[in-house]
Amino acid sequence: ALEQAHSAEEKLTETYLRLVQSKEKEELQLRETQNLLEGLRQLVASTGVHEILTGMLDSLRIMFDFEQAFILTLEDNGRFKTLASTTPQFEGAEFQLAQFFERIIAGKTLAAFDISQVPEWKMQPAARRAGVVSALHVPLITPDSKNMLICAHSQRGYFTPSNIRVAERFSVLAVQSLQKAELITAMRQQEHRSRALFQQANDGICTMDPLTRTLIHVNNKMAEMVGYEAQELIGRPFTIITAPEEHQSGSDRLLAAVQGQRFP
Repeated sequence: ALEQAHSAEEKLTETYLRLVQSKEKEELQLRETQNLLEGLRQLVASTGVHEILTGMLDSLRIMFDFEQAFILTLEDNGRFKTLASTTPQFEGAEFQLAQFFERIIAGKTLAAFDISQVPEWKMQPAARRAGVVSALHVPLITPDSKNMLICAHSQRGYFTPSNIRVAERFSVLAVQSLQKAELITAMRQQEHRSRALFQQANDGICTMDPLTRTLIHVNNKMAEMVGYEAQELIGRPFTIITAPEEHQSGSDRLLAAVQGQRFP
């Protein structure tokens, strides 16, 4: 009877421990999910590449409690250059591309138990490696860029398989946000180039609202031709840039264009 009592007590203890571990696991997963959602909220709200990168570092600090973190991008010369950093220690840092980083750029999230065993880290000056013992490396690859997030800590083997799993989940969200930011940046650059060509043209060019028949855009050459500053013409009737005898024919042409007809 005594042995049975001991056996029953051991089973109860084992069951209790399993319940405690299960609860701890659920609480950990809940915290991870909450942190991921907060990170996603920040990423979705950002539109600039640098804004997304700095927001990413802030979000991951909550998840991993790292001591330092920075983001590298692979340049055309085959070297990585720092895009953003939580500390001046890694501002302006450059890393050579070797076997370890090649695996990351290929899409693998890797934790270095000790960076002294990683060739890319070993090539860094001592001042750059100061205070860094272990590091988590996360690929952030888009069609237009190859980037890498690195979280660092002074404790050996600090980053766990759980950290790797969370980083992999977060990187998917981060890459989507980066792609959006890169697209917006490209569109803004294209718009800037188009505006520059518009203003530098040797011909007078303008655009107008077909419904209100007012000018929307006027380049410098057109303004010069009619004796105004370009900004003075915005919002004015298009007839201001035509001779009085052409007002009616100009209106007829505009009406025909709005209706999809050809004016003889």
